[in-house]
Amino acid sequence: MRPWALLALALPACAPTPDPSDGAPIETVLSEADRAAWPGVASDGKREVPAIDAFMNGVPVRIWFAGLATRLTADAFWFCREGDSACPLDGHQRVAWDRLVGLPMFSRIPGQDDYSPFWQTWVVRVPADYAPNEVTQLRQLDEAAAAGRVRVEGAVLDFGLDVNKRYVGPREALLHCLLVLAGTTLAHNGDLLLPDPSLPFAMHALEVPLHEGWNEGHRVQLFDFSVSDGALAPVGDDSRPSAPMAQIFINYRSCDAQPRPTICDLPYGGEGPWRPVSDRGLDADLDGDGTREVSNSIVAAWPCFNSGTLDDAPYSPLWQAVAMRIRPEVDSQVKLVDTFHKGLKSNVRSIRDARALLDEGVYQPFDALAIDETGLPPPRGDAVLWNGPAQVPSDFVPHPCK
Repeated sequence: MRPWALLALALPACAPTPDPSDGAPIETVLSEADRAAWPGVASDGKREVPAIDAFMNGVPVRIWFAGLATRLTADAFWFCREGDSACPLDGHQRVAWDRLVGLPMFSRIPGQDDYSPFWQTWVVRVPADYAPNEVTQLRQLDEAAAAGRVRVEGAVLDFGLDVNKRYVGPREALLHCLLVLAGTTLAHNGDLLLPDPSLPFAMHALEVPLHEGWNEGHRVQLFDFSVSDGALAPVGDDSRPSAPMAQIFINYRSCDAQPRPTICDLPYGGEGPWRPVSDRGLDADLDGDGTREVSNSIVAAWPCFNSGTLDDAPYSPLWQAVAMRIRPEVDSQVKLVDTFHKGLKSNVRSIRDARALLDEGVYQPFDALAIDETGLPPPRGDAVLWNGPAQVPSDFVPHPCK
């Protein structure tokens, strides 16, 4: 575990730190340019984190696209009374908001160097006479810790075995919290899940709650995905833990195919002959449903889902984007959502389907994307990684998996 050090080390190095303003909202110190780095798409005076439809094990599923990300983690501090073992996480590895002493504190905000929505969890143990929100800035916490008024410790969980029965064991806990501007919503939050053809009824999705926290004396809003992700086990043994990742597989067609795929007639921001079968990638409405949500992408992992193969990493809301490129000479044989024009119809709806076609020579060898499906490069030249938390049923609990 990284030893506790001066909190000044957690302060942003390059971007300016907002001046404290008696708990004023973070929006009061952000310029329009600053706001552009925050999650969500602005339209008609509203800001929404969009959804992406995909397939998992033959079933339609939905993730939110909260932006491109890295495996970097940042520091978040959760205030708990001394001796309260049920704080900050409950028995299902979700944040126990009702047991916190005041609001949590986040060391970074979107747009600052080293911001990450994946937070290394630090527990701040406070005495009985500590008033909620007595500490709202990193320097205040540093001073309180140096004076012995509070005690800061890392949150370590025994993750035991993952869903694929691989040993993980004790690790520092990571939490997935998405900092957002006031008024930001999640598309379809709490709505009906995408219809599962195997079920005779529709199920409601879990509504991801909106909470508040602190950043340098300013209030900031956040969506807490511990309700669906639980606590995440980091990877690596470096002083700074890295977020785990799973994989999302994106179907691509070639414009060299004959007949020429219809998606090749759409405007595209990338170069070369390849086009993603994705509303988001093409900024188009492939199936005419009035949204920009449809794709024929495949996720190989899902919360509490055992893929049955050690080739696939367990679920993580951080997805490495992998290209599945259909060979031009067999393109017309592969029916996807852009040719069926129905989101539930496709020849490729699971990673098993895709790997079978790979073995038959339908696909070129799969390769990790260096350029996003939109044709834009990832931040800082890193691999293309999506922050894409899963939408789960309303009765879902992340731990223990049932």
